[in-house]
Amino acid sequence: MARLSLTLLVLLFGLSIPCRAETSLRIATWNIAHLYDSYPDRYRAYARTDEDFARLKKYADHLDADIIALQEVENEAVARRVFGDGYDFIFSNRNNAQRVGFAIRKALVPHSVATDYTPLGLNRAALRYGLDLTLNLDGQRLRLLNVHLKSFCHDKPLTSRTHHCARLNQQVTPLESWIDARVRAQDPLIVLGDFNRRFDEEGTAPNGKWMWPILSDENPPEQKLLRVTQNRHSTCWAGQYPAYIDHIILDVRSAKWLRPDSFRQIVYTDPKTLQRKLSDHCPISIDLLIREPNS
Repeated sequence: MARLSLTLLVLLFGLSIPCRAETSLRIATWNIAHLYDSYPDRYRAYARTDEDFARLKKYADHLDADIIALQEVENEAVARRVFGDGYDFIFSNRNNAQRVGFAIRKALVPHSVATDYTPLGLNRAALRYGLDLTLNLDGQRLRLLNVHLKSFCHDKPLTSRTHHCARLNQQVTPLESWIDARVRAQDPLIVLGDFNRRFDEEGTAPNGKWMWPILSDENPPEQKLLRVTQNRHSTCWAGQYPAYIDHIILDVRSAKWLRPDSFRQIVYTDPKTLQRKLSDHCPISIDLLIREPNS
């Protein structure tokens, strides 16, 4: 990859191959709506042809990310048609085609492992698990949590008397617990994916009604979060949905690695008539410059 000046090989299970002083890493999230092996009648309009997969691959190549958090992708077979053989794939074990997963560049992670974060599923078949990935970068550990939270409560108070908001409100507790645990362990963290939440349209009062004030409450004190989509407008499909619901969130430790002005959104240039064949979500990414301890 052209922007990688140094070789990074990451082996999980506690093993790593040394890298030099710093490594550049591009991390992205992309909900490729209803990307399945086979389609029931209700999702038939999303069925992809070979030409559709070729279009998706064009955008994946342009994204050129090292780690991509995927949502609504069924399995490795369909993911590989988009990203090619240069990636390894890990998916949640949820018994449903709407899974979260990671595409990880083989040159960077020849052996990789992740674990389901089942508390986000609330023991309900209709809700999606998270996927928790640990990367060991020669003395630096990075934790990533891929999420796809409950839909249809985009900007209402979490306490609204709707089924959707009630479920989303319940998911906030295990999400905050995961963040708090990583902060206490002093592990740099990134939470990314489809939050189904327009954070910029929320209230700011810490009254339990809004998700972002709960997640970023600085309790524990080191829990200072950065949301790279904050105060930005999405231009996906000519700004059809200007408020982001896909987000990348960093804590104070991982934020030290963030390259300034590296946030970008890949927008589709194909006709809008192809929206269901591509996705109603556009991928977003950031670049990290990860330094060895004491370098």
